[in-house]
Amino acid sequence: MASSYKLSLVSTIILNINIMTGAGLFLNSVPFAKLGILSPMPYLTVALLMVPLIIAIAALLNYVQGGNFYTIGATLLSPFSGFLSTWSYFVAKLASASLMIHFFVTAMQQVFPYLNAINPFIIDIGIIALFVLGNCLDMRIGSNILLTFVGIKSSAILSIILIGIWYFRPNNFALPHLDWTGLATSLPLAIYAFAGFEATLSMIQHIQDPQRNGPRAILYSYAIVVAAYCAFQLCYYAAINPALLDSVPPFQEIAFFIQSTVTHYAGLLMALLYIGIGSAALGGAYGIFFSNQWNLYALAERGHVAISKQLMVKNSAGIAYWCLIVEALACVTYLLSTHANKFLLQDISALGGMIAYSITIVAFVQLTRTKLKKRWAYLIAPLALVSCLLMLLACIRGLHHHGPIAFFVFLGLLIMGIGMYTAKKRRPALYIS
Repeated sequence: MASSYKLSLVSTIILNINIMTGAGLFLNSVPFAKLGILSPMPYLTVALLMVPLIIAIAALLNYVQGGNFYTIGATLLSPFSGFLSTWSYFVAKLASASLMIHFFVTAMQQVFPYLNAINPFIIDIGIIALFVLGNCLDMRIGSNILLTFVGIKSSAILSIILIGIWYFRPNNFALPHLDWTGLATSLPLAIYAFAGFEATLSMIQHIQDPQRNGPRAILYSYAIVVAAYCAFQLCYYAAINPALLDSVPPFQEIAFFIQSTVTHYAGLLMALLYIGIGSAALGGAYGIFFSNQWNLYALAERGHVAISKQLMVKNSAGIAYWCLIVEALACVTYLLSTHANKFLLQDISALGGMIAYSITIVAFVQLTRTKLKKRWAYLIAPLALVSCLLMLLACIRGLHHHGPIAFFVFLGLLIMGIGMYTAKKRRPALYIS
């Protein structure tokens, strides 16, 4: 018998925050610090651009029953629109989960050197397998695990903020450290870091009073994360030596920060922070596995993907475990094809997410024209469209800057999904009970 447990408002906010505050915040600290005193600007810019999107998506939850990506696109535009937004988002979020898992492994190898004897990709695959098993637990246990992850990562973020304040270097904020040149290429990384506020859409049927709590969870979690991100990045930059930023190896952002600041017990503090930050990344990946399965499940309900009937099978806890297995296979594909390159995986996640957001915003425009004839909606709709266009262009620029492999990996998965949809359309099926 499926579990009847529903996520409360607080649990949903925690889940959103957990997905948003993953590896991106820490991985972006060095690239953003290269902007000088503008280091928080990528977060502020993307935060402002996303405000109309968030308002629009929150409003859609009140007007579209079962308001996930599929139902929004299919109800207001077309079934293909619903499919494309859901599939694009599904495969993009798994790139993010893959990066978070690999970040955790890299962090643990720095804390426990004996792990370096094991190929990190083998550890990645082991963790992915554990995630499949862990997510097969019921939703109450899952939310408790997520709460633990949020507590650990919050401590790590707060530690960086406090250390940055204590070791504040006034010279870092002199005008010579002002650099606008890297702002454009940093925007996709900020888009990736903010992705996750919309996780509520994936689980709308599993939330208490979804029409009321869904929009509130999105708005509250987003506001909390924006404030935390800007404070973190500002304090990170305030305490380091900017002249050494070009020499920082990948995945060594926090080690560099500690070496730039703390003198006593630096090794112990670094180990604690990496454990906390690694847990933050692991928690974000776990949250993605937990919520993202329902996007694939929504497509299987409509018979739009292969093995739809199998994907809809649930265990006694109400978890679609075949969807989890597909997620695991996609994560392994991402890790092996990109060699866990942090920029490529962030680019894939940002681009796929923006495609889903853009289709959803077009659906909001349609809703504004037909049913939601409100003055505020007429203002938000064009602003949201312009924001989507600007962020899509930023994502394409990021792909060009970091290399085309990310685009081709994502495009291959997108084409595979469209091929399944086209084949299944000839034999339509609706499996909703």
